[in-house]
Amino acid sequence: MHSADDKLIDVPARNPIKASKGDRVEVSSDEGRMVRTMFFVFWFPLGMAGLFAWIGYEIGARLAWNEPRVLSVALGLLGFVFSIFTIYRVGKRTEAGAGLTVSRVIPDYEMPSCGSGLPVDEDLPFLRDNH
Repeated sequence: MHSADDKLIDVPARNPIKASKGDRVEVSSDEGRMVRTMFFVFWFPLGMAGLFAWIGYEIGARLAWNEPRVLSVALGLLGFVFSIFTIYRVGKRTEAGAGLTVSRVIPDYEMPSCGSGLPVDEDLPFLRDNH
């Protein structure tokens, strides 16, 4: 968990460097996995909604409806709901912290000592005294 002051969170991640529990660490993510996830979460629902809307319009036009757009909108919404359900199901099967790796342990001298998130510089004593 984290607060607005320290901006630190607990996340499950692979730990090849054998960091100890309670250590403050830097976590890196797999860039390829991030791009795939971004595509899946943002573009997949739009694509499915568009595809289903197009299919709905074609079906409505072939059935000689006066307003094929009604079926188009209905199936577009159905495609969007289907994609959200698919994302939910894939998310349930995905291991928590998948794609995250502990890259290094952050030493104490690099940790911020004030709520600003800036490290304390020994040459600037006013930062140490006021925070």
